[in-house]
Amino acid sequence: MSKLYDELVRQQREAQIQDSELGDIPVMMTVPELGKLLRISRNKAYEYVRSGAVPSIKVGKQIRIYRGDVLPLRRLRHSSEDR
Repeated sequence: MSKLYDELVRQQREAQIQDSELGDIPVMMTVPELGKLLRISRNKAYEYVRSGAVPSIKVGKQIRIYRGDVLPLRRLRHSSEDR
């Protein structure tokens, strides 16, 4: 029972951290919004999407990216900037 409780507490803490990171990030974003979020050029953002580094879907003619797929990349970029 203690392991289950500990796991639930850990998951809740992670969810709170992720919620605080989300701020004004929309659930679905465009490629230019991805570029702004990651502080990269629009062309580099399209390159990430084309290469599959950032998963995306097509909605009509537009490309959309789910914020849950961007957060790990955002953390990685911010941690490398801190070095």
